[in-house]
Amino acid sequence: MKNTDLYPRLFIKTGLVLALVWFGLVPSGVKALESPSYYAEIKAGAEQGDPQSEFKLGILYENGEFYKKDLAKALNWYRKAADKGLVDSQLNLGYLYYSGLGTKKNNLQAANWYRKAAEQGQGMAQYNLGLMYSLGEGVPKDDKLAVDWMTKSSDQGTAVAALRLAEWLLEGKIIAQDEARGFELYRRAAELGNPTAESGLAAYYLSLDKSDPNRAQALDWVTRAADHGKREAQFDLGVLYLTGDLVDKDPVRAAEWVNRSAEQNYPKAQNIMAYFYNDGIGVAKDDTKAFDWYMKAAKNNYPMSQHNLALKYHDGEGVAQNFVEANKWYRRAIEGGYIGSKLNLVEFYLNGQGVPKNLYIAYILYRLAEPEGSEWMAKSDEIAVNLTPDQIAKANRIIKDWKPGMKLPI
Repeated sequence: MKNTDLYPRLFIKTGLVLALVWFGLVPSGVKALESPSYYAEIKAGAEQGDPQSEFKLGILYENGEFYKKDLAKALNWYRKAADKGLVDSQLNLGYLYYSGLGTKKNNLQAANWYRKAAEQGQGMAQYNLGLMYSLGEGVPKDDKLAVDWMTKSSDQGTAVAALRLAEWLLEGKIIAQDEARGFELYRRAAELGNPTAESGLAAYYLSLDKSDPNRAQALDWVTRAADHGKREAQFDLGVLYLTGDLVDKDPVRAAEWVNRSAEQNYPKAQNIMAYFYNDGIGVAKDDTKAFDWYMKAAKNNYPMSQHNLALKYHDGEGVAQNFVEANKWYRRAIEGGYIGSKLNLVEFYLNGQGVPKNLYIAYILYRLAEPEGSEWMAKSDEIAVNLTPDQIAKANRIIKDWKPGMKLPI
């Protein structure tokens, strides 16, 4: 049986984990595709000590625009403008020091330049400085200062700062737990256009009972996040169109949104795209394309797709039948935690398909699968009749110790 895994993620109000986000290079205002004289004017201004020109020249060297990319030169020009108090150059300089771009990584220097920019009211620098205090990087760890700087940044409308504060309030680690305030800030980050917050808010509303009138808000937030390119939201929006939840059922639009997510290498979406092509839902049925999408998700270590890919090799759909490859992918799916592949793999060892016939291994796999019912128990006993007492005892020890996610003990 294929597994399509259609259920949207849930936004958990507590224990939310966010990836670290460091604000980096600020747009310079340099216009693209200008004449050589335009760039020459910037360089001339920089050489004459104009801080805006120094900053812009740093951007050009950092991006490799017109001039050959040279991070050391970028850092040098940022430093000149930063020394003159240009706040955005101070931010960029801090970013280069923190990231070790154009120089050796130096958290002390990063914190120093972030502080200079933060004290001038630069919201992104305030966010970065607050994060450094929370981590104890470049400065002594200080939760109070972390919250103070993050709050200043959030108050200026820095969406990711509002999101970070929300995380801290929901977790109760950096600051006293306050779920109501945390949710308020999470929503504010979404309203400021942060795709992660939009997507998380959508998933939260989707997790509500369908009888809850607040659940209808999910559609607006998931659409915003999807439009902003958030692959998880694109997947969720596709599922809504597929199931007719909150919207009119529309398989074509479902396939369009799920495909956008899949193209961003989201394995759940890749698995669903394979399912669409396999069954002709929203797209023309195409076994080869179904196989290709299952392969992409399987290579992304998605156990359900590894199982489905094994089925394709097993049955010869969209690819030449190949029991060896089917065996390999069933094993990968089991080791990744997908239990449904076990009985399929039993068949291979019982019949010698793609592997040498081995009743001992078949018995282990059969018992690991733990099928229910007298018929299944009879089958287990039937296999065991062909094993020695020592083999059964050894197999039972293996079965007892094995847990989903572990390598198969065969």
